[in-house]
Amino acid sequence: MKTATFTIIIPEAGKTEQGKEKFFVEYQGRTRPLFTHDYQEIYRVPGLYEALFHNRLKCCSPHVVTG
Repeated sequence: MKTATFTIIIPEAGKTEQGKEKFFVEYQGRTRPLFTHDYQEIYRVPGLYEALFHNRLKCCSPHVVTG
């Protein structure tokens, strides 16, 4: 299984409504703007969800919900 190569670019933080946080992904020669709740688009890039939410943003919702 080949792992996708991409780059995540997160602009400077500002006051933003939850789910409307904008970021950019460089993938397959394109840079695309996405929002954190664009799940359908996020899942089109293999590994992007985990890289964004777990590795970069350090989200811990599953641990909080089950704790």
